[in-house]
Amino acid sequence: MKVQRPASRRDRRPISRASVCVIVRAGTPKPDISTPDAFKSALLAAPSVAFLPASAAGAYVTKVFERLGIAEEMKAKTGYRPRPAQIAPAVAKGDAELGVFLTNV
Repeated sequence: MKVQRPASRRDRRPISRASVCVIVRAGTPKPDISTPDAFKSALLAAPSVAFLPASAAGAYVTKVFERLGIAEEMKAKTGYRPRPAQIAPAVAKGDAELGVFLTNV
């Protein structure tokens, strides 16, 4: 068996891209999420936010909240959903003002 060296940075190739997405109820003004500060302000201004914490995507979103310095504030307004397919309906029904999730491109 041939022993291979660990992959270096130059050996890596992107195979996909993931983006944080924010959804709002139809007819609601789109929040400004164009910069990290604007995204932070939009999250703090929203009375409720739905996302899926029990997933890799949810762990990433939670980490984003931590990096923005708003993890504690978000705990009080987060509506956790057990499945990704439940985020959009929660926003559509008005159970959450914002929905946050990852999308793969």
